[in-house]
Amino acid sequence: MTIEHREGKIYEGIKVIGPNGNFMFYGVPKKIKFYLDKNLARKISDDCIQLTFTPNGPGCLDAFRSQNRENYCVVCGKESRLTCHHVVPFCYRRELCRVFPNYEIDFHDCLAVCIDCHKKYEQRHAVKLYGVIESLFGVPLGGVINGTTFQEIQRFNLNVQWAKTLLKYKDKIPLKRQEEMRQKLSNVFPDYAKYSLEELEERLLDKDSYDYRSHGELVIEKVVAQNTQDAFVQTWRKHFLETMQPRFLPKFWEVKRPVFKTRQELDDYR
Repeated sequence: MTIEHREGKIYEGIKVIGPNGNFMFYGVPKKIKFYLDKNLARKISDDCIQLTFTPNGPGCLDAFRSQNRENYCVVCGKESRLTCHHVVPFCYRRELCRVFPNYEIDFHDCLAVCIDCHKKYEQRHAVKLYGVIESLFGVPLGGVINGTTFQEIQRFNLNVQWAKTLLKYKDKIPLKRQEEMRQKLSNVFPDYAKYSLEELEERLLDKDSYDYRSHGELVIEKVVAQNTQDAFVQTWRKHFLETMQPRFLPKFWEVKRPVFKTRQELDDYR
């Protein structure tokens, strides 16, 4: 897993207030520009705009999302070389967002973490929990293709490539190496010699041409079927707390915050 820090800020929230001065939400610069360009708001200061129309609702009542997030590592407090850490790994978050769209706009589980703390967590700790989940749900980390694990597909393709090599470069491969390759092929692909190079090429499996399903997709499918999405998310939150012991978490961040099924549940959460 490649982890890179951002050059700019992780959080760039600008305060948005209603016509009567009540707090509405924090918006990203792109959204703020839209309001200003459409004359739907006026600039109060560099970090605040006021809507010029009456909104349909009262704004965000959720204490966690009503705060402006700070740009420092939640683990050690460092303010430079920050990354956005998905407490619930992105492979699962992406699938949760498809089933529960409100989880995508609830950035509770997206935290600022410096690159050193991020690497420490992923390389020392997260990898262990991935293994537990792989065993618990019976879903390989590489996903499956047509019901076969990705690793098995890779092994099969490797043997097909060996068969192609033997046919094409037989006269150039040392006899001892030929024998080693034939021995390995005889165990998994005993009839390789009856195929032509073109037929062997057709036997190569490409995950993009088959029914490939990712690890995250299959795990979340089972989680949702069991209605255990809250427990699943909380497992990752607890794991991050126990292994990294973050000292600078945002106010109102909590392990038991649910995965909201409706926008109303999210906006009304306190």
